[in-house]
Amino acid sequence: MTAENAIPEPRQSLWPGKLTFVLLCLTVAMPMVTAYWVYNNASAIPDGTVNKGLLIVPATQLKDLSVSDSEQLPSQWLNSRKWRMVTVINGQCDSRCMQNLYVSHQVHVRLAKDAERIRRFLLVVSDNPNIKALPEIALNDSGLQIITIRTQPWQNAFADTSLINAFNSLMLVDQEGFAMMSYSDVNTGSDVLDDLKRLLKYSYE
Repeated sequence: MTAENAIPEPRQSLWPGKLTFVLLCLTVAMPMVTAYWVYNNASAIPDGTVNKGLLIVPATQLKDLSVSDSEQLPSQWLNSRKWRMVTVINGQCDSRCMQNLYVSHQVHVRLAKDAERIRRFLLVVSDNPNIKALPEIALNDSGLQIITIRTQPWQNAFADTSLINAFNSLMLVDQEGFAMMSYSDVNTGSDVLDDLKRLLKYSYE
């Protein structure tokens, strides 16, 4: 058969490969898109039907804040892709702080197999933090990391959000470093647990 009459080889379709790539991208992107929608459309969610805590609107990115560890060295607390329960205190750990530490510990235990997806922190907001003055419940908790930040940067981070009081609360920070929900003394440990279970269900591991 001459070159002019040769039957061309059938071209292999690139569609299956493209489809696989698109599906992979969607799998990775969907949790982020969902979180973004929740952050920016909180008013569209009926009260009492989704979250038990206070949704922080807009969600606040904490990665740019200068946070130190208990030795006053730069902290890497947002480097891992984990959810974080953060007990925030204004210098001293009072009875509310003690209660939040207890709640975060109990919630962590009750998450069972999902506990590995969570990290617990005590954030001391103070220009002169005194770590040694913290109660033993904090200092002796091997699963709790103590971190510090100066007062003004912390206040500024939440100045234009729905969060009225950025101190003395329990806060949820997502895998991307966004503070997205806060709990006050009107909330229970079950409230935190319910919200966290739902968030873990719809986020990547």
